[in-house]
Amino acid sequence: MGWAFISTGLFILVVVTSLVIVRRKLAYQFWFAVHLLTYAAVLLALPHQFSNGQLFAEGTAARWYWMAITVATFASIVIWRIILPTALSLKHKLVVSAVEVDGPGVVSITMTGQNLETLYARGGQFFNWRFWASGLWWDSHPYSLSAAPDGRSLRITVRDLGDSSNKLLRLKPGVKVSFEGPYGMFTDASRTTTKRVFIGAGIGITPLRALLEDSDNSPTNTTVILRGSTNEQVYLWDETYELCVQRAAYLRVLVGHRPRGVHTRLSNDAYQAGETLETLAPDIRHADVYICGPTPWLDLVEADVKELGVPEHRIHAERFDF
Repeated sequence: MGWAFISTGLFILVVVTSLVIVRRKLAYQFWFAVHLLTYAAVLLALPHQFSNGQLFAEGTAARWYWMAITVATFASIVIWRIILPTALSLKHKLVVSAVEVDGPGVVSITMTGQNLETLYARGGQFFNWRFWASGLWWDSHPYSLSAAPDGRSLRITVRDLGDSSNKLLRLKPGVKVSFEGPYGMFTDASRTTTKRVFIGAGIGITPLRALLEDSDNSPTNTTVILRGSTNEQVYLWDETYELCVQRAAYLRVLVGHRPRGVHTRLSNDAYQAGETLETLAPDIRHADVYICGPTPWLDLVEADVKELGVPEHRIHAERFDF
């Protein structure tokens, strides 16, 4: 029973740290470490199940049934969280090949490796990256691709947010990289119409840029809306502009702070001019809408899109929360 009480305490700790209001106050590393204790909590509960529980009672068919499920569960964790990521990292041999400054506190990290075309990654997806450099190797970093995979390299764009991400700005070429992924359905594969609206703010512009580059050749009508408090915060602007020209996409850029006392996703100039999502993207009611940016801003945009009558299956929101 002693181990069972400890297991219960660990489960309570995991539940508490899962609450959004608590989670947002915790560093990602602490929250992730606590959730790794879930495995320990399950293991600590097993002796109690064998000695006092009925699931593993001797001489019953249920014993072998539940033992098979338990073994299969832990085997899945070992395979998908340890063996497969390790095997893929060893196979592709990713190495940082370039680190380019894109703005104050923002860099793009390009990684090259072997047989990257077999990853089948798509623009808009993310990986958990582990950079084998001093102060970084013990921590994985979830970042979306900021360029469409071309079979030769993978690229992410990182902003210094004051946590361990600031160490990534000082990465040097030659650092080895391991990874888990690709993950996510924030891709062109989730599109259900021939029209698309991309709405991005801040560093959330970067996966939209990769998604725009990775779009297929079917006829589409695409509108791109970028949002930044300053010109410098409209990240990868030159690249996004060139892609919009190549794909005949309509581009709107809203720069400036929000109007005081108003809960809006627009800049002050756009708000004063009477702009709305429909004036910025006239086809939005009949399009798939892809949104990425800071969570409070994203929530406002998503609410506005729903008010316009866009069904939920056509709203694709990529949040950077953990």
